[in-house]
Amino acid sequence: MAKALSSIAIGAAIIGADVLLPGVGIMATGLASMSGVGSALLGLGSSFVFGGISSALNRPMGGVAVGTASPIGPWQYVYGTQKVGGILIYQTENSSQGTSNNKELHRVFALACHPCQLGSWQLRIDGKPVPMNPSGSGFASYSPTQITENITSISVSSGVATIVLAAGISGLDGQTLLIRGVADNTLNGTWTVTQPNPSDDTTFTYVCGGINRTSSSGTAKTTYPNYSNKVYVEFTTGTTNSTFAGLLASGTDWNSNCIGLGRTLAYVRLGYDAAYFPTSVPNISFVIEGKNDILDPRTNTRGFTNNAALICADFLSIPATEGGFGLQIGTDIPTASLIAAANICDEAISLAAGGTIPRYTCDTTILCNQGRGQILQQMLTSCAGRLSYQGGTFNVVPGSWVTPSFSLAQSDIISIKGNPTTGTRDSCNAVKGVYISPENNWQQADFPAYQQDSEHGFVSDQYLAQDKGVRLYRDINLTCTNNSATAQRIGKIELMRTRFQGRWTVRCFMSAYQVIALDTIQITFAPLTWVNQTFEVLSSKFVIDKSKGAPILAVELDIALTDPSVYDWTPTEQLTPQGYVQPNNVGNRVCSPPEQVFAYSGLATTINGISVPSTISVGSDGRVHDSIFVGWVTPNDQNVVSGGHIEMQWQLVGSSVWASAGKLDPSATSAYVPNVSDGQSYNIQVRAVNSAGIPSDWVQSTPYPYTVNPTHSLYNVYSNNPIYALSNPSNTAIGLSNVTVQFASNYTANYAARTFSIPVPSGPEWYYVNVYDPTQNGETGPTLTANCWTNNSLVGATNWVYMGAIQAWPQGGSTIILGGGNPAPRMFTTTGPISWPRSHPSIPHPPGPLN
Repeated sequence: MAKALSSIAIGAAIIGADVLLPGVGIMATGLASMSGVGSALLGLGSSFVFGGISSALNRPMGGVAVGTASPIGPWQYVYGTQKVGGILIYQTENSSQGTSNNKELHRVFALACHPCQLGSWQLRIDGKPVPMNPSGSGFASYSPTQITENITSISVSSGVATIVLAAGISGLDGQTLLIRGVADNTLNGTWTVTQPNPSDDTTFTYVCGGINRTSSSGTAKTTYPNYSNKVYVEFTTGTTNSTFAGLLASGTDWNSNCIGLGRTLAYVRLGYDAAYFPTSVPNISFVIEGKNDILDPRTNTRGFTNNAALICADFLSIPATEGGFGLQIGTDIPTASLIAAANICDEAISLAAGGTIPRYTCDTTILCNQGRGQILQQMLTSCAGRLSYQGGTFNVVPGSWVTPSFSLAQSDIISIKGNPTTGTRDSCNAVKGVYISPENNWQQADFPAYQQDSEHGFVSDQYLAQDKGVRLYRDINLTCTNNSATAQRIGKIELMRTRFQGRWTVRCFMSAYQVIALDTIQITFAPLTWVNQTFEVLSSKFVIDKSKGAPILAVELDIALTDPSVYDWTPTEQLTPQGYVQPNNVGNRVCSPPEQVFAYSGLATTINGISVPSTISVGSDGRVHDSIFVGWVTPNDQNVVSGGHIEMQWQLVGSSVWASAGKLDPSATSAYVPNVSDGQSYNIQVRAVNSAGIPSDWVQSTPYPYTVNPTHSLYNVYSNNPIYALSNPSNTAIGLSNVTVQFASNYTANYAARTFSIPVPSGPEWYYVNVYDPTQNGETGPTLTANCWTNNSLVGATNWVYMGAIQAWPQGGSTIILGGGNPAPRMFTTTGPISWPRSHPSIPHPPGPLN
């Protein structure tokens, strides 16, 4: 652990001894100053936080976006998906390939100081992606066939045109489309388009301006660049002793010993031709998937991920000699907390235009000539995160609501000091900044400023009003974020953390010793009118308090007001990447409903070609339970299937209260209404909700309302155990007393007393008593057919009501009599008239099925 602390201290020294917490204005002691009293207090269990987002951290960070020629360069780490240029480490030219006027330019770029995934990549020349096909050991360019698709609809809302194509075209986000033949000529031209829903490649938007309008017809045509066969690419990831086969065969001085072990390298061969390269050597860059050995403790495997928490932990675990901090995942970074953080980052967040994205990803390129502390803090911005230190361990904590885990009463508190508000200098009512924009050729671009105004779906901007109409911006740099929607969401978190301005230092008795940094707690303190007021803990430490006379050990907490609304987000708050209100002409504004909704209860059957299972079940208590099976056909709506959900609700006819099955997966096609009563009628309805939170109309079941079919024809339980009487062992008459049978849903029927004759048993013998009653209405006299057999084939059979089992014993003057069913049969011992039963646990259950 000492080594880990030493490594952290080195990185912290680059940051400085103090770190400004996000939206706080309170200074927390930096890791570099962990010595003397500070170290002693840490040993006693203090905890504190490093923040990610802050106006103090507005230093741009990023790698090289275009290839650069340099005799030496810093190590470059690539995390997530990012555009990189790399360092040019080799260049020569010759005529070995015999094409392109006998001139080929051979170049090798070092893209990363580690192996990369390279499962999905793009070569970009002068910012445009080049179509490539596999060729030999690498990939070669070709003359692409441009794709033309008909436009099925086109309209403009809030200055943004939305087009829907007859068929999808993949990979167009941030690329250009040639729009032609639209009746409104102002919508024709070559436009850079955005794909608002990652899972829907038929719908694209572009900024055109003008009034709201619709038009018709037209086509959209791709504008893929054509480099014919002039470009060839190979990659190596440094995991083998092999190098570029194409370069080795090109007659250069590159040899088999040039392997770049442990590095990701790219070889690019350009064939000179003035028709394709008319001016000079073009700019070369790559969009690649980065580091591929990141540990995911949820599966205990290593691989590629852009999960923000896992990436932060990976950077912390890189040895200090290689640019990291040298911490160990599992010891210095607890596995359980890292798993929880990774799960938060993977949560699906709905987009305004449909579909979902993970809550937080980290996509960045870092150079090791930057301070490690600065790099880490910038990484934390990608998840609105903080790094907490407690008890010798470090925890990556993404921005999310934490349910209060501890409550402090006034009796727990020694003193409180602080300020319920901060000054204008430390406040803001809007947040703006930059992120990495794929629509802007993976360069930095402004994300739409977040403020709680009408454009973001709010009736009025309460924070602007509180600040007397003066717009106060805070600038943040999100250079590890490559999605506009995520950047806006992080901007909101920064704004809300700032607006919950109250900051206090609370000194407590040792009852608060369990509270640590980033816990959410509630405090009740009458002098400040706090009643279960919610706070986030920024730091905790043990102190010596002398305010009550004799010195005592106490706990001192730095706290800040917080609320679930800090992390709330709805798709209506999201603007387009260009800063416009989301157009209402994208398909997510109307939600398609489920179809063919039906309800059924009873035995297994087939309805509308759908196999429906039996709705009858027997609980552990032996009681029979019935439910209603509700089925439907998934709506044909991509915005429901990708990121939406299904809702089902029901109510007893005459009730004003609806019960709900909650949010069902959009792939679900059925659900159950549980614990229904025979003969009762229920209103049942189903609807879909798309990824933007727009619901469809409710669809009522067929039939509506639905009346539950009686289900007690196969199963029953007993309100009393029937009693059977044998007068003596030599007598073959079995007397059955009156029996009340309780069926499912508390339905009961009475059956009259009757007598059966049995052979004189030669040994202990079980008999099963059944009454034939298809209507299950019971009887007033012994009029229904009944039997008493040793064969149990009628137990549970259709139309037969099972009354119980009896065991006859041909021994002396004593007869053991068993009453049966569910719950378990009771045992009776009698030598004459039947008396109240007493337990006799030595008698076994009757063999065979009892249901």
